[in-house]
Parts: sequence; structure tokens; C-alpha cells
Amino acid sequence: MASNAKTIAELLNGDVTVTATDIADDAVTSAKIATGAVIADGLGAGAVTNEKLGAGAVTATKLGTGVVTNEKLGAGVVTNEKLGSGAVTVNKVSGNLGRRNMIINGAMQVSQRGTSITGITSGNNRTADRFSFTTGTNGGTYTLSTTTTVPSGEGFKKSLKLDCTTAGDYSTAGTGTMLRCSPFEIQDCARLSYGTSGAKKLTVSFWTRASYTGTFTALLVTHDTAQRNIIKTFTIASADTWQKVVLTYDGDTGSTFTGSDINLGVSLDIWMGGGSDYTGGSQTDGVWRARSTHNSSILEGNGTKFGTNTSHNFYITGVQVEQNDTATDFEHRTYAEELTLCQRYFEKDNPATPTSFGGSLRGVSFYLANGSGNAQSRDGAFTSFATTKRTTPTMTLYSYNGTSGACSWITGGGTDTNVYTRSGTTGFQTSSSTYRNFHVWFAWTAHCEL
Repeated sequence: MASNAKTIAELLNGDVTVTATDIADDAVTSAKIATGAVIADGLGAGAVTNEKLGAGAVTATKLGTGVVTNEKLGAGVVTNEKLGSGAVTVNKVSGNLGRRNMIINGAMQVSQRGTSITGITSGNNRTADRFSFTTGTNGGTYTLSTTTTVPSGEGFKKSLKLDCTTAGDYSTAGTGTMLRCSPFEIQDCARLSYGTSGAKKLTVSFWTRASYTGTFTALLVTHDTAQRNIIKTFTIASADTWQKVVLTYDGDTGSTFTGSDINLGVSLDIWMGGGSDYTGGSQTDGVWRARSTHNSSILEGNGTKFGTNTSHNFYITGVQVEQNDTATDFEHRTYAEELTLCQRYFEKDNPATPTSFGGSLRGVSFYLANGSGNAQSRDGAFTSFATTKRTTPTMTLYSYNGTSGACSWITGGGTDTNVYTRSGTTGFQTSSSTYRNFHVWFAWTAHCEL
């Protein structure tokens, strides 16, 4: 008996209150209580609450498998009203949501081409795979780099940085400065149901910081039969401070995709500056329209244009696009998985800078048999890609000393620019008309970006 258990005298005198401390340990257990002895109707409203149970009083481990089921709870036992606001959210269950981020390399882990490009004055520049930076005449000069400057405590190791090194004035009307983020193939857009009444919403989220407070524009663009876009703006609230941006876009009921599955379907474009072709419009943000109508509104009201001062820089990481109307926590993937996804669009077998080959025989080495005729009539060694490509890639070979479009004779030290490459989506074959019956060497890149 518990030390303070009720005595006969106390019970006879009317002291019939029984508390938890009056009951001996294990006096009441699940096994001793008959099925149906305790039911919701018998307990009364408010008899069992979170406050009365205490933290950790009821856990999945204590309940056991099958103790709580839909059948046992009954209709209406658990409702939104009974749970309360915020009791169950997407982020609280996001660990079980599976693959949801449509962006590849959103954490900037993979940079196959190298980690820095300087002197940028035109388009399609890449360090972090699947992200391309574009500018144009009088748009300024930039350095694009992959850095280790990241928001603290969010699980990121790298970010993409844009740094203005020579200021521009955007006096050329058609110049635009923007970052395209991992564009999607048409076949990967089928889930969005664009062009139907059931078109799905997309939520974009990312971490960013800039050297000045100001407004930037993030567009979703469809690139197939209907060239359309939808504009949303975001504001850097505090200079040199990381902040998370979340933007939700309605689905586009007016776009249809009729091209090849591997063609460009939808892109996320972050606009930073541009000429007069992109200002002066008055279209409402958050509405899908034809690109020809919408373009003049892309930078309207954005204020300071990025790249008009050499103090300007811009960082981004943790880019996520998901079919949802709510932003979930960033979906972190392994480096190996991100690399494989990136290699569908670009793969290399050479150091980032070909002229740095030095004495290292990285690349492909094989023996070319004797034959006659030009390079195109001979068979060479077949090299398999690590990942099947989106389409037949553009191949570039590098000789031992870094000469583009060439291979090297290993023992003799010569360079042959008369080489021919046959390629497909799974690999390529190379032959040389100069070096027959010799071992040759080359490094290579395969490019088929959207």
C-alpha cells in the first residue's frame, strides 16, 4: 500500500478523494482495465488535456503499435478545431514528404566547371551547375563564384555569389542581368497540369543576401508553345544580412507543352537589372501573361539596378521549387546524388582549367590502330558517360597542353587538331588521322544544358 493510501477511518469519515499518490505503483495498468472501461463519453469534457498529462506523458513508444487507429478514434474525434491553429503543419511532417524539390543543385554543392569566372560581360556563365548568369552590353562586368559564405544554422556549405567589378548604366535597352535557376524539362513539368483548370501552384523559396537594400524580381517563365511569365518581387530588407524569401505562384491555365519531352519547359529567373525594354510597364504582379506583354514590367519600380555600382554583390543558396502552396524545409540531398543529376546536362573528364594538366594523365588514353583515310573513317575507343545525357551533347576535347579540339601523342609529345568525335546520349567515340598506331591522350567535356 502506498505510504499515504486512504485508511478505513478516512473513508468512513467521508474523505473519499483519491489522487494519483494514493494509488500504489502499477495498481492501475492497461492490462487490468477491461476493454471499453474507459471511453471518451465516460471521461467528460476536459477530463484529459495536454496540461493534465504533462510533457512526454503520452508518446508513440508508450502507446504501442495499433493502439490509436482511425477506427478506434471514430468520426469527428480529431478535427482542425480540436487540434488548434498550427498543431499540424507541413514543416512538422516534412521529413516524410519525400522528393519534392524540382531544383537541381539548389545548395550549390556541385561546380564541375570550376568555382570562379571573372570578367563576365555577356551570357550563360556557370560555376555552380544548373545555374547560369547573364548580362549584356553596358550591364557591367562581373565575377561569378561559388563561396562558403552561407546562412548560419541552415545546413548549407556553399552559396553562389555575384560581384560587380565594373559598373554599368544599362543604356542599352535590351540588356538584362539575371540568374536562371535550374530550368526544367517539359517532361518534368507534367505534374504541374499547366494548361488545365487544375493547374498546380508552385512555391519558390531561397536564402539570399545583398550589399544594399532594394527590390529584385523572380519570374516563372514557360518556354514552349505559349511563351508566358508571372512576376513576383522580393525586397532585401537589410544589407549584408541573410534572409529567407518565400514566393507562391498560381498555376498557369494558359500554357500548354507540345514540344519534345527533353525541351525547355519552365524556368525560374531572378532579375537584377536591365535596360528600358524591361521598365515602364504597368502589369500587375502575380498574374500570368504573354512574355511580350509582361517584359516591360519586369523591373518596373525596382529602384536601384544591380551592377550600377562596384560595391554591389548578391548571394543565393537553398533554392527550392515545389508543387505546393506552402514552403517546406529545404530538401538536402547528398553530393553524389546532386552530381548525378547535374551530369545529365554537363559532364567532364578534365581539371577545371585544361592548361593545368601538367604531368597528370587525367582524361582518356587509348591505342589507335593503323588505317587509311581521314579521321572520320576510322574507329577509335568508345568512352561511356557516367549518366545518360538529356540529348546528344556538344563534345569538346583537350590535348595534353590544354589545346581545345585536339588530342596528344603521349610518347612523342605532338598535338593533333584533326580529330573527329561521334557521340550519343550514352557515350562517344574519337579518332585521329595523324596518330595511327600510337597511344593518344585527351580530356573532354560533354555539354547539353537547357
